[in-house]
Amino acid sequence: VVMAEIPFRSVVEAHQALIITAIRHLVAIILRLVIVLVLLLTTGDQLILYAVLLLGVYVFSLTTFATVVMLMFAESRPQPGCFRRSQIRGLLSFAGWATVAQLGWRLRMQGGAVLLNVCFGGTLLNAAYGIAQQVVGAQLNLGSAIFVAARPAAIRMYAQDRSDDLKRIVFLACKYPVLAMLFFLVPVVLNTETLLDLWLDQY
Repeated sequence: VVMAEIPFRSVVEAHQALIITAIRHLVAIILRLVIVLVLLLTTGDQLILYAVLLLGVYVFSLTTFATVVMLMFAESRPQPGCFRRSQIRGLLSFAGWATVAQLGWRLRMQGGAVLLNVCFGGTLLNAAYGIAQQVVGAQLNLGSAIFVAARPAAIRMYAQDRSDDLKRIVFLACKYPVLAMLFFLVPVVLNTETLLDLWLDQY
């Protein structure tokens, strides 16, 4: 699902139509909230239901996103006349390496939880790990949001051979996520003991 959206996301970024991406993410968040409400109202095996509904949200999000992009931008529509067999090998290579990267990322994110559960057998450790991963995810989302906003301009400057402007925008795209993370990180580090006392007061 993630790989299938790459061409459409690239077209949106090339046209700097980031409002489409913003609306898509907003709808996905609302649908995930609906999933949580559905799980609260159902009985039975909720884990399987959650997985099925989450897959449905991803497929619906991708299908809607691809349809909107194809309607708005003609170059994203399938054109059988432009099909070239010489490009198949390169496309398969790209798809293969992208799949390996996604699998590695998933293994890194989920493997730690599995190891904690199997080797240390503690739901408390797993819960703490889950909360830490949520914090890491929020941090990555903040950094990637700024990077996504800056990437189209950086690509355009590179294509126009404006190296000084390119260096400036890359510097800014790296500087502001760090400052934003420090804004949240410094108070947490300075008050770690107090936060842990509030969180783990029963242990």
